[in-house]
Amino acid sequence: MKSSLFVALALGLGACSTPPLPEPSDSDPHSPFAPGAPMSYQPVMAGTVNYAPADLKPWRELNDSVAPRAGRSP
Repeated sequence: MKSSLFVALALGLGACSTPPLPEPSDSDPHSPFAPGAPMSYQPVMAGTVNYAPADLKPWRELNDSVAPRAGRSP
């Protein structure tokens, strides 16, 4: 009776433990020794576009340039 109590206690405590951690390797992305991609300097303003206000243009010509042509279906 006493031995079955100890076995049950040992199994119960063994179920609460965590498995051993694997050894880190160089191919593991979380390893501090894993190779990384070389980094280069990128300016903060690289690829930005100037959105300064544009001058006014004649609206009639702009509308005519985007309007459907006669005899052409959309």
